[in-house]
Amino acid sequence: DFSPVEYSYLVGMAKCMRHRGPDNQNIYIKKNIGIGALLLKSTKSDKLNFPYKYGDLIAVLDGKITNDNEVWDKIELNGAKKETGHNLELIIKSYILWGKSCFTKFEGNFSICIFDEKSQNLIFVRDRFGSKPFFYHKTKNGIIFSSEIKGILSVGIKKSINKICIHEYLAARYTIGSDTLFNGISKIENNSIYTIDKNKVEKERLWNFPDEFSSINQEQIINKIDYYLNRSVKRVTS
Repeated sequence: DFSPVEYSYLVGMAKCMRHRGPDNQNIYIKKNIGIGALLLKSTKSDKLNFPYKYGDLIAVLDGKITNDNEVWDKIELNGAKKETGHNLELIIKSYILWGKSCFTKFEGNFSICIFDEKSQNLIFVRDRFGSKPFFYHKTKNGIIFSSEIKGILSVGIKKSINKICIHEYLAARYTIGSDTLFNGISKIENNSIYTIDKNKVEKERLWNFPDEFSSINQEQIINKIDYYLNRSVKRVTS
């Protein structure tokens, strides 16, 4: 509702999740948006401020884009320059070039948040398998999001058990769809892009199974799977 974000809320959220990034903590607040990030140091992350701001866009990332070199090649072919080379820079510059379709170019394990100060839209993205946790809670005034449910509860959200999800969790060891074990707290579903504005939450699929796999024979499928598995292993170990 465009009311200011309380700095103390973000400090409290970060404090209860310190184990996720014990090396550094940064908080960005401007009017009605507040984003905190916890840093686990790496060679590249030391060169970048978290959250990352570029023009009207602010981004945070949990995880890693593993095909970053390929995406950077495409970005640079379109005239954009690489400065830090960090994944957050890659995400923002890809989004500027291709909009939400940029997320379909990413491979890896990630949850992403982008806030557009100009449009006042929030964009949440979670990878194809949901490797990184991502939760949100809608209030009458706005939205709270976090990598862990405890981050949302830390701002004083009333705890209420979702009894239906208890049955799901005991049967399948996970909750189905966007529901969690807490009423009012939802998870960003895997393989999804959420666009959130003042009035609504829109969800779309991040990635669809390629049509080519429905028109090739078994030997070709085996060869393709072998190719992609070997490529993935090389990216992770390089």
